[in-house]
Amino acid sequence: MMRKKERDLLIYLVDNSDRFVTSEELSTLLSLTPRTIRNYIKILKETLVSQGALLDAKPSLGYRLHISHPVTFDLFLNKNY
Repeated sequence: MMRKKERDLLIYLVDNSDRFVTSEELSTLLSLTPRTIRNYIKILKETLVSQGALLDAKPSLGYRLHISHPVTFDLFLNKNY
């Protein structure tokens, strides 16, 4: 089961999947340290691979969610939201 902050992070990435989002932006938004954001991202990255989405990470740009299988991802999201 996802923690509330992990869900909030994922929802923000879904809502902003058209662009890269920095860990600083996420940490300010969610009131978490950049390190905690990176830890959550690591967990999400591993989880999302089997749930129809990929989390791209680019140095200096940040993170961007890419949904490769929308139906699978929507089922996952609805189950965890």
